[in-house]
Amino acid sequence: MEILLKIFNMRNISRTTTPLLLVLVSLLLQPETATASSIRTNELNQEVYGRDVSWATHSKELKWGDKQELYNDFMEECRVAAGSASASYCDAGEDFRIKMNTHQPSSMRNYTRLGFEKIKAPKEMFDLIKNFWIANKDKNESEWGHSVNTYHNMWSSPPSIVNIQEERQGGGLDLTTKVWEAARLTLEEWTGMHLSPCSIWGIRIYHNNSILTTHVDRNPLVTSAIINVAQDVDEEWPLEVWGHDGMPYNITMEPGDMVLYESHSVLHGRPFPMRGNHYANIFVHFEPLGYHRREDGHDNYFSQEEMHLHKETLESKEQGLPPYVLPNSPWSKQWRESNSDGWELLKNNAVMGVRDGNLQIIDNLYLKNGPEVIHKADSNGWNPLHEAARAGHVHVARYLYEKGIDLNAKTNAGQTALHLTNSYHSTNSDMYNYLKSIGAQ
Repeated sequence: MEILLKIFNMRNISRTTTPLLLVLVSLLLQPETATASSIRTNELNQEVYGRDVSWATHSKELKWGDKQELYNDFMEECRVAAGSASASYCDAGEDFRIKMNTHQPSSMRNYTRLGFEKIKAPKEMFDLIKNFWIANKDKNESEWGHSVNTYHNMWSSPPSIVNIQEERQGGGLDLTTKVWEAARLTLEEWTGMHLSPCSIWGIRIYHNNSILTTHVDRNPLVTSAIINVAQDVDEEWPLEVWGHDGMPYNITMEPGDMVLYESHSVLHGRPFPMRGNHYANIFVHFEPLGYHRREDGHDNYFSQEEMHLHKETLESKEQGLPPYVLPNSPWSKQWRESNSDGWELLKNNAVMGVRDGNLQIIDNLYLKNGPEVIHKADSNGWNPLHEAARAGHVHVARYLYEKGIDLNAKTNAGQTALHLTNSYHSTNSDMYNYLKSIGAQ
């Protein structure tokens, strides 16, 4: 045992510490009377180690090997990178990360039993992502510039990104919408809840020696997915997650794998330095609206009666909290301090959403309030399609058409969406051509 502990403490070994080695030392530190039958394992039959072992999650005092030295070096490098005037930023940020890890998970409402699951990404969606990667992987740019934080060692191994929302990087609205929708349907089936899109990061590329410290995501990033797009590594780079059962799991991924996880309450990270050239993932995040998804999985053209609130959601909404924050919990106060104007989704306006071309707002309102949202006209007889025509947002018009809006409804002045498109744009515009192609008059 003493010999193996010395091996664990050797610098050249500890810098590539793997979960397997942590487990080995964990077993060595158990009482001599421990037997194989008493070894604690998780649901994937992996031996369990304690908190603050692989990285600082709840305390800055790590328990095994020279992980403490690696952690101390990480923090000192952050201070140096931040500069003397901002060195305290690293320590304050680290204190907040540990505070979030400690208090946020117990303050969140969860929607799945264990909090994570690994599946294969829907083939059609992954093919889109893979083709985009192949065509644009050399267009990656620095993601965080010169900023520093204690979630990643970007000062020594800066990640890069290929943004699928940027047309100049080969992406665009059409691709983003398809990936978002496929991920939403997958995650809704997993959680049983209606979800609103929050963010999609594009393809983040981690490089050699990357460390992603174990953390929980800030609200409203609640229900999330990681899709492994490509990798060139010398050894597996596991994703460490702490399930709702309080146990650590180490998940390996290969291209096409998709990890679903409740990122607001499941601690997750990659605290073991990556060894290799690159590891590319795309991240997609959603926020629960508090409504159950229909059991048949088809949520187009539902009525108000077909939607029903998650029974516990009202407890949160009555106190002005989003449905995933537990009332009177340790983090509910922190949420209020960070969201002094209340839950953002409650303030959405369909007309403003259409004018801004914001499908997230429009879809949220459709899910919460039903089809009336897209059919209702104002005092001048203008409905959302008329607004979309005036703004020239083809993607909004397509959404409204797919939801069943009347293409030829007239304003009080007798104008259809096609007439408005001709007035505000031209017969050569994308909007005019689209409306004509679907039968508008």
